[in-house]
Amino acid sequence: MEEILSMLPYKFIFAGYNYLPALLILSFGGDSVSVGIINSIYYFGLFLAPLLWSRFSKKANHKSMITLGYATMAIGLIMISHSSLIYLATFILAFFPQSIYFGALSELKKKKGSLSEKLGRLEQTSGLAWAFGLIVSFFMVQFFSLSEFSLILALLSILSFPFISFIFHDFGFLKMASRSIHGLREFQTWLFSKSHGALISNIKEVKLIYLLICVYSISSGIIILQLPTLITNIFGAGSLVYICSFVGSIASASLFKVAGRLKYSSYKIGYVLKMLGFGLLLSSIYFESLILLLLFYLVNGFSWSFIMMFFEYASLKVGEEVFGTAIALRLLAIAIFSVISGYLIKFLGFFNAFLIGVVIMASTILIYKKFEKNQQSFGVQIIEKSRVKTQF
Repeated sequence: MEEILSMLPYKFIFAGYNYLPALLILSFGGDSVSVGIINSIYYFGLFLAPLLWSRFSKKANHKSMITLGYATMAIGLIMISHSSLIYLATFILAFFPQSIYFGALSELKKKKGSLSEKLGRLEQTSGLAWAFGLIVSFFMVQFFSLSEFSLILALLSILSFPFISFIFHDFGFLKMASRSIHGLREFQTWLFSKSHGALISNIKEVKLIYLLICVYSISSGIIILQLPTLITNIFGAGSLVYICSFVGSIASASLFKVAGRLKYSSYKIGYVLKMLGFGLLLSSIYFESLILLLLFYLVNGFSWSFIMMFFEYASLKVGEEVFGTAIALRLLAIAIFSVISGYLIKFLGFFNAFLIGVVIMASTILIYKKFEKNQQSFGVQIIEKSRVKTQF
């Protein structure tokens, strides 16, 4: 339970600063080029983090990883309010706080019980914290400047230390600070060692997971990251994205626990819901209906809980490094195809550009079927080997 509770402040604060770098660079007088650069730095940090933290978590002290994440999150949020430090701060906020997530995941994996059900509880609880963070942030930016808001989030990061101390029974601010420094030194030593592990596994099932998450994320890059643009252009109110995201977050958090019990089969349910959601999205564009758009966010949130559980369970069951690589590939595909989708929308319009994303998403069921077939044959081989051992 400690590892789940340790995630709550992180998810709440992360929901607040997720949109902050791009909004701040605009408030400092930046243009679309500046926004492109800041987003590239942000996604590079997000891409790099799972590759490294997932491998480091197999050898590290998980409590040190978690305290390091909160300490660097506070530092990054203080730095980001200064225009001269915004690029460095953006990378810090994208990269270092993810040590909290991977530290908690590795700690969770060690505990007794069904892995899929434990993941379901983790994602459900942290998803609610994320949703709450979104709605609070929406109201906060109405009353405070973005620089003030970043400092408030930094203060919340610092105030998280007593909470984390209480959870892990490590009382004392100096002890927590010492643990953060120890975590940073551990990571530095590991980073310059040669024991990082291979990025791509030779296991066929793992390669299919990588392929599936890449194709799925291409569809997300074309559609999901362009939703704020859609809302601004068609419905004329960019702030609606906070409300829509809140609806989606609550929907996904409500079903994570259920999805966790389904293990590999959760992808099929998520796929059906995703295709239904995309149908609602295309209809909302065609009819310019806000109601249909909110329904899309609701159904898409439901689908994400099942799809996320599949990717988490299938990859984490093999190892933290497989899960980390899968997440990194997802972020890379989303980052690349969100840029491409901008040109698709420019030349084809929202409806036709998103339709391409829907067709790509539809094709993922073929990859999943191949993965399912390989899983079944792999399971038969294990049963046959156990029978041979029993005979002898």
